[in-house]
Amino acid sequence: MGSASLLAHEADAEIGLTLSYMQAGEYRRALAFAAHTAGEHRESPDAAALYAALLDIGGQEQLAARLAAPPRRYGPQSPQSAVLPKDARVAASGLLVGATALAPAAPLRQAKRLWVRDALGRVARAELARVLEDTGIAELALRDALGESALHPAPRDAFPGSVAYALAFPPDAGAAWPVMRAGFLGKARLLGVELPPGARGGPVLDAAGRLVGVSIADADGADRLVPISLLRPYAGAAADEDAKLAPDEIYERALQSTLQVLTAP
Repeated sequence: MGSASLLAHEADAEIGLTLSYMQAGEYRRALAFAAHTAGEHRESPDAAALYAALLDIGGQEQLAARLAAPPRRYGPQSPQSAVLPKDARVAASGLLVGATALAPAAPLRQAKRLWVRDALGRVARAELARVLEDTGIAELALRDALGESALHPAPRDAFPGSVAYALAFPPDAGAAWPVMRAGFLGKARLLGVELPPGARGGPVLDAAGRLVGVSIADADGADRLVPISLLRPYAGAAADEDAKLAPDEIYERALQSTLQVLTAP
């Protein structure tokens, strides 16, 4: 076997290891190893594509764009998705909070069947428990257990102009990792973070990785923030620690708490 074949084989093994880190929710470790693999195996377009994809979903889209390979769609393995009907579609993103989930109510009011799927590919059946009419948010009761949320709420609502990180899933129905983008919160509860097209309802965090609310699209299609003060009964104990975190640590914290909400006719 030639040296080029050996190098290609080694790159494939390292790509597989990177994906296994993501499957375990270890985004920071996966990102570091993907950077190593892309640097050591410049002959491998797949290594560069995976590194670009991980940079992109973690809010470093400008750095991802500098790589020769455009970000390619990757996602978790999800054997549990076999229970979903073929016509299931992503209606919203959501936030895991214990044995429940929060998601925008508008796309779910008429849903007959609901599921949620996390960024590790785990699937749980869900039921619409109630709608918080003053927020536009629905509470979903999960009939199957998912992992624990690693997010803690901020002690108070974030000010307009504050740095924020918002997560959302792409609109297609495949198992996926959420995309995170950074920005500055707007006035009058405008989100202020430019998210790519997709399903709203994911968590919004501050620079210390604390939950400051969830995103929602209003009737005019504008992205808005439902602040933590309106979600306090679900949010748990507040985190006072305000030390700034790196974007990759913020993404890893939010990864398993960000959900796809799927519906079927």
